Amino acid sequence: MFSKLLRHRLPTISERRWWKSRSIANNLAFLHILAVFISFSCASVIIYTHLSGHLNEFSFKKIGEEMDAVRTMLVEPNGIELLDSEIKSQLYESENHKVYIRLIDRHNRILKESGGMSELLPISLFPVVGNETTIEKIRAAGGKLFILINGTISEKNFSGEGGLIQIGKDISKDEWFAREIMKFLAILFLGVIAFAFISAFYIVCQVLKPLKVVSNSIAQITESNLNVHIDLALLPKEMESLGNSFNVMLDRMENSFKKLSQYSENLAHELRTPINNLMLEADIALSQERTPEEYQKVLSSSMEEYERLSLL
Repeated sequence: MFSKLLRHRLPTISERRWWKSRSIANNLAFLHILAVFISFSCASVIIYTHLSGHLNEFSFKKIGEEMDAVRTMLVEPNGIELLDSEIKSQLYESENHKVYIRLIDRHNRILKESGGMSELLPISLFPVVGNETTIEKIRAAGGKLFILINGTISEKNFSGEGGLIQIGKDISKDEWFAREIMKFLAILFLGVIAFAFISAFYIVCQVLKPLKVVSNSIAQITESNLNVHIDLALLPKEMESLGNSFNVMLDRMENSFKKLSQYSENLAHELRTPINNLMLEADIALSQERTPEEYQKVLSSSMEEYERLSLL
């Protein structure tokens, strides 16, 4: 059984690398499309990441400013009334990027809150309050995305009692915008890949055009016109060395053919004289009856010519 396994020839390295095409055109097209694919993919990731980061930074900044504004408002003696006016004014705001505000005293009683906030953003959804203001994103029950901030109010800033501020901002519009950008990049990606295929075909044709010139020049070369050479002016700089080497090879072949032709002419001349002599002697010998001694003399003379022929 082991001998049977030995009889099976193992594939060579080139056979194992079946994915490597022997076609220059295919390799160039593949590398061009791959370069476009990698470049556009990296650019898309950078653009989307930068955009998402910018939207997050903007949202965090805005809700932080909103928290600072509410705290500044509550410092005033009539802070509760000012906050109540701010909450009422939100009734006429658009749902996009709407801000919800809730004020809780130190006994965990809700003093003021935006309309519908209890159902949409209950207290339990907000991050746990520590020593510092906490911010995080969360998806509400309705599927909308919110950014939530929780902050405490010191006792000296809120009627001597202190309390808690909870603010939520609807950032679903930002999420929708990010998804639309992703869709646009995906559609643009398909267009770029299609363009890459078309441009790869054009680029390959332009790059391989010098090879077509070389091929046409070689097709015109025969044994009778070895003086035809490749015009180096039509070749790119990278192929000038190849064209020059090919022209030098043609010059050597032409010289070899000339030498071979001259040798053939000299050889024909050298053969013509002894053959004529042999024919003349045979013709004379056969012109009349001869004695054996005379035939022997003719054959002896012919042997001398044969020896000359053997030395050529």
